[in-house]
Amino acid sequence: MLNCGQVLRELESYLDDSLAADVRKDLQAHLGGCHHCEVVLDSARHTLRIVAGCKTFELPESLSDRIMASVRAQKTS
Repeated sequence: MLNCGQVLRELESYLDDSLAADVRKDLQAHLGGCHHCEVVLDSARHTLRIVAGCKTFELPESLSDRIMASVRAQKTS
């Protein structure tokens, strides 16, 4: 069975479903008995859902211009 450090190193591959079957089985066995790693996995899944659901949008040109002018003014101060 994997330890917590190994689980954390493999978490991205686990979420991407790219782990070898034997490693996936060991990781799932660890998750079944480790509340800490279960919480980390759950948090990672929720974060991915939030990020995947984000939409991009365009700022109105006048607002964008004001923001950029403010940034430039702060850089010279």
